[in-house]
Amino acid sequence: MDKGSIFEAVKESLIEELGVEEKDVNMDASFYNDLGLESLDLLKLFFGLEKKITVRITMKEIQGLLQGNISEEEFFDENGLVSKAGLEHLQKLFPEYNLVEIAGELDQLKLFSLFTVRHLVNMIAEKAYSMA
Repeated sequence: MDKGSIFEAVKESLIEELGVEEKDVNMDASFYNDLGLESLDLLKLFFGLEKKITVRITMKEIQGLLQGNISEEEFFDENGLVSKAGLEHLQKLFPEYNLVEIAGELDQLKLFSLFTVRHLVNMIAEKAYSMA
């Protein structure tokens, strides 16, 4: 399964299952900021995608991608914001963002706002490849 066909399946699911406008769906669209989805919407999207492409993605897997091998206690500080270690990991994962600008505001909810269609497509492609 190539990334183009995965993107088309994601796009189709976003439009059909969640009523997202086709013009808003692109590889760089953030699920939260650009498409206006919430965590329950993502769960519905993942369920619909599993039926279409037989690859299961969970919120736990996305959280694992975002946090890497860093424990939750180390990833977040005592105020629930992403720690310095967490920011260093995220900057490698998301070089397209300047995370220093939002470092003091980046909590768990805003953390998920970094996740884009491209990240989901890549995640599905890697998982499909490992299953083959």
